[in-house]
Amino acid sequence: MPPPVWLTARWMVTGRLTPARRGDRILVTMRGSGSERVRAPAIDADGRYRAVFGQTREGHVVAQWPGDAERAAAATPAVRVPGGGGA
Repeated sequence: MPPPVWLTARWMVTGRLTPARRGDRILVTMRGSGSERVRAPAIDADGRYRAVFGQTREGHVVAQWPGDAERAAAATPAVRVPGGGGA
């Protein structure tokens, strides 16, 4: 997962998870300062996803897919989110 990108008053998180299939829902979780926010975007045919979060203090974001009977679970490493926004 590349670092989150700061947009005006929000973070856009993008990445790729495999072996999930197009349309599968994944969980993108942002944690920090005692709070947790979760988004459940669908992935495209290449396993790519995008999730947007409001402004946050410093924390970490991770994307996860639980797997199913045919495919193993997948997760990204945790990525640091700088506090407040920007850099």
